[in-house]
Amino acid sequence: MDAFLQGSWRHPRLLLRFGFNATHPRTGKYLRDWVKTLENRWFDKEAGGWIVTGIGPHPHETITDAGFTIRWVDDPDSDLAGVRNLDELVTPIARLHDNGRRTMVRHRFLGREATEEIVGWGATWDQKRSLLMVPTIDLLGADGKPRPGIIHDENAIAEAVRIRNRPTVPPELAGLLAKAGSAPSLDVFNENEIATLRSINGVLPAWFGLPLFPFQEVGALAAAAGHNCLFDSPRVGKTRSSLAAATLLKSHRTLIVSPPLVLLNWERNVLESGLHNRGGKTDGRCVVFKTGRKQPELPETGVVIVSDSLVAARPELKELIVGWKPQVTIVDEAHRQGTYGTKRCEAVLDLAHITEKMVIPLTGTPIFSSPTELTPLIEMSGHIGPVFGGVDPFLRMFTTRDKWGRNHAKKRGLEALKALLRQHVWVRRTKEQVGIGMKPSHDGMLLEVDLKLFRQAHDDVLAAIAEWVEWFEGQHDRTPNDEDVQEFAATNLGLLSAMRKAAGMAKIPAATELITEHIAATTEQDRDGAPVYNRPLIVWTHHRDVTEAMAAALDGKVEGSAMIIGGMSDTQKDDVVARFQAGKIPVLAASIIAAGVGIDLTRSSDVLFVETDWTPANVQQALDRVNGVNQSKPISAITMIAKGTLDERIQKVQHTKGKTLEAVLGGGDHDVSVAPDIGEMRTAKEIVVELTNGVLALLAKQNGKRAA
Repeated sequence: MDAFLQGSWRHPRLLLRFGFNATHPRTGKYLRDWVKTLENRWFDKEAGGWIVTGIGPHPHETITDAGFTIRWVDDPDSDLAGVRNLDELVTPIARLHDNGRRTMVRHRFLGREATEEIVGWGATWDQKRSLLMVPTIDLLGADGKPRPGIIHDENAIAEAVRIRNRPTVPPELAGLLAKAGSAPSLDVFNENEIATLRSINGVLPAWFGLPLFPFQEVGALAAAAGHNCLFDSPRVGKTRSSLAAATLLKSHRTLIVSPPLVLLNWERNVLESGLHNRGGKTDGRCVVFKTGRKQPELPETGVVIVSDSLVAARPELKELIVGWKPQVTIVDEAHRQGTYGTKRCEAVLDLAHITEKMVIPLTGTPIFSSPTELTPLIEMSGHIGPVFGGVDPFLRMFTTRDKWGRNHAKKRGLEALKALLRQHVWVRRTKEQVGIGMKPSHDGMLLEVDLKLFRQAHDDVLAAIAEWVEWFEGQHDRTPNDEDVQEFAATNLGLLSAMRKAAGMAKIPAATELITEHIAATTEQDRDGAPVYNRPLIVWTHHRDVTEAMAAALDGKVEGSAMIIGGMSDTQKDDVVARFQAGKIPVLAASIIAAGVGIDLTRSSDVLFVETDWTPANVQQALDRVNGVNQSKPISAITMIAKGTLDERIQKVQHTKGKTLEAVLGGGDHDVSVAPDIGEMRTAKEIVVELTNGVLALLAKQNGKRAA
């Protein structure tokens, strides 16, 4: 039995070859079973053996104890030449990534799990490179010294020190800026405090062309001074506050990263503000990068507007902007970058890292269910090091981790998190605090619906689970245990989509009747006989099929209806929004995801949720499309709940998640549930587990009958 050392000094591996019936000399167990206990291994048919990259802290002893003869590398040109003990290759080794904010750590023979324990919870696994991507700042321990157990890159340690020691708000201003971060206007400050606030970065020049509400002015002052996470509630006017903050910072190269749908809205605001050319005092330009359009030249000075999707899809564009060296970067709807490892998040964080003066993340929904979602945002803003010590310390302070590596809110830490965010990080005011918008009246409508489609979808899900059980038993020669079921559920949440979609389809007849009655009762005619839609209606859905079916059901019943769904071009969406705001569309069927952020639908004050969402923030974002500065009418929202479907459980999940958000973000508008008492509390994963256990019980019963 031979173990061939292969690979390189940084990325060593072993090729193990042994006979099918070979046994471990000490335990007597088959080696084919023993090798599967090693953490990082797979069988390579071409090589005729097992490739092993993770063994444990004592790889030499582990391999020789199993009876293998190690075949060393004799090639003098290999960096493994001369290695005669596998323990020389056990310590993880780090190298600073080109972007500087991440460091690549090879686990080597120690193995991935043990290395993750060393580098902390902030690490993510890069499947393509087979290594851990670690926030560079997390290479330092709580004492500020390099974490032990790693062969460090000196450049990475130097960068970690730089990130941790970034300038923060001076201690003498901390209290004043914390107050400014939650102030509705300058009226709550005395003359000396106002003078101090305005002295930090000066005052807005006379050429700044966007009128500001008092709360937007104080928000801009606080953001420019270091509370640069603009996390005001949706529709409070973060766009203008951020442009004012960039102006206060005297930015000559400003980058704006936004969702594709609102590029033109940003361009309009920039041109009105005068930021691009300092109110005509320079020859700066405002350029917009659009998909499918000729790429514009970057201006020497001015404003560049680009969608987050485009910089994620085109690495060469990202590098072009990196070379442009923005002084201030504004990231709109920053929660879209809330998951490390995604192309969009990584691209935007790369741009944030090289921004010279300040990054200003904007979002009204910085958290959807767990504080974990905050970490990319406060890394983006520069607070993750100076305020929290790094990604790993943040996660350990405010979350707990399950055995699958997922982080969940630590309820006892939420008040402390909110206090730190208020003291050092954000500007956060609700619509109620600043006196805009209308508090929605949100009610539930419980419906008896035809459950035929839902039952069919339910049966299809059970059949899919049964198929997985059959496959599992064939592969492993045993029945799935609790851990197997949990892992299956965590990776197959999409099974519930068909059941949710079926519930949505079942509500369409009742929704159609309600919509036609509403339009008939609220529509008048002008002198020429043309319809005047006094109370146009927004009908929110989740699944594309339900959106299209809803629009089809209205065809012929409500003339002029339209829809916004995923896959529409920005031009198409802009046209629908413009016609809706102009009063030309009576009913808009819209996807919560495709139309839930970045657009203004304040022509309407009436909302119907035919489908809702597990995540309260998504529902709140949809509600906020009608609830902005210009809204003067009372807002009425109804959520339809199909009895006997997942709708009931979704209500309970919304209620529970909403309470977590209230604990961190404050305010009372996060619980969007309308009937939290009619369903049991089950997360999507728990429902899949429940269904899977039901299938297993049924199969066990059937097998028992066959045996009898």
